Amino acid sequence: RDSVASRGLGDVYKRQVPDSANQGDTANITFIVGDDMVAVVDAGGSRAIGQATLDAIRGVTDKPVGWLILTHMHPDHVAGSAPLVEAGATVIAHSGYEASIAPRRDFYRDLEVRRQSGNPQAFFFPAPDEVVEGDRIIDLGNRRLRLTSWPVAHTATDLTVLDETSGTLIAGDLVFVDHVPTLDGSLKGWIAALPQLAAIPARQVVPGHGPAPQPWPEALRNEARYLAVSYTHLTLPTICSV
Repeated sequence: RDSVASRGLGDVYKRQVPDSANQGDTANITFIVGDDMVAVVDAGGSRAIGQATLDAIRGVTDKPVGWLILTHMHPDHVAGSAPLVEAGATVIAHSGYEASIAPRRDFYRDLEVRRQSGNPQAFFFPAPDEVVEGDRIIDLGNRRLRLTSWPVAHTATDLTVLDETSGTLIAGDLVFVDHVPTLDGSLKGWIAALPQLAAIPARQVVPGHGPAPQPWPEALRNEARYLAVSYTHLTLPTICSV
């Protein structure tokens, strides 16, 4: 059985945002199994999705969930954290994560209550136990993950995960496939990050949204073109005639 697994709505997501029907299941979630433990990358948008992720892991292995890696602060990737934290996972995120999410926690919780018609207890936004500044290696037991924190791009809290064994890049929302990229950071910074992102020695990528896995770095091409065109249009001079 493959020891890297991802779950999500794939191309169905293009037509969906978190609501009561999908319970916030609108982003890709990945778990990686090592000899000693499991790492989960992102937790989905509600307790129900976090629990479904834990159930999926238990269908593969009874090894402990050692890490919950959050690729950024948005609720569709974070709000389902509670079952994984309760299972014993250490939460790790970008070094800027807590400063960015702290003023938004209540807003994010209220947003998901409204969008999903849910109980506030269904949405949990943990503080990280550990943070990444630059690169960090996590070993799951003969399974190394390279975590990389990025300058402001999609958000100020972007983190990628490279599973060195399988050559799989879990990119969070630095990569969208078949989905218009959304921005909560810096368009200029995101464009500047693309060459370094494309140079990551992976063979496939799990994007934050869209079908997974995709070949790497080919999966980045449409997004790179979209961001470049967006930047060009935003920076064109305005010509007025009177």
